[in-house]
Amino acid sequence: MKKLGLLCLVVVLALGALGAAYSMWFDQVVILGDVQTGSLDLEVTRTDGDDVYKELSTGALVYDHWIYDYVSGSYLDPKLEPNPDLLLVANSESWLVDDDYVRMYWNNIFPFTGGWGGFIASVRIHALGSVPMHLQVIPYLWNIPAEWVSYEWFVYETEGGALIASGTDLAVLDGFQLHYCNIVSIQTLITVPQDDAAMNVFGYVDMTINGIQWNEYNP
Repeated sequence: MKKLGLLCLVVVLALGALGAAYSMWFDQVVILGDVQTGSLDLEVTRTDGDDVYKELSTGALVYDHWIYDYVSGSYLDPKLEPNPDLLLVANSESWLVDDDYVRMYWNNIFPFTGGWGGFIASVRIHALGSVPMHLQVIPYLWNIPAEWVSYEWFVYETEGGALIASGTDLAVLDGFQLHYCNIVSIQTLITVPQDDAAMNVFGYVDMTINGIQWNEYNP
């Protein structure tokens, strides 16, 4: 009988506690947070080059400059159509091989005063990252005299937009700050002198372009 009374007391106390829990006031604030990180992104959108032909019927020199656009996947300024009367003698070219790798060639080039005054290969780079960046430009020459090589660069606000800056000194471009949609075009021109020592020269004209987040850049 005592056990039964004790059991009843426990049940009553339990029900009382349960009732107290259900009767207390309650409020709630739910916080949901989304996280999205920014990005640094340099994308090559155009490359170009020069083709120099000999017209066999007349012996005339024929110069052609072409531009290839990777956004549309087509030539903005096409190469000349194949022509049996045109013999390709020399050319310079720039091609996107991989997402972040451009290959430039200067083939059989010679002293030439037409076109740009030499043989040019260019690359056009689009800043598509959401985080501002500084450029780090590292040119490298091997077995090519520095006086043969010249550069010209342009920075545009957007594709088809206003020109922000331009120059011929890569040291000025080094450290330049880019924001979303800014465009950088860098032209590399090689001019071969009228000198027998300039024949049969093999070398490299390389360049590395890094994008570094603006708040971590140390010039």
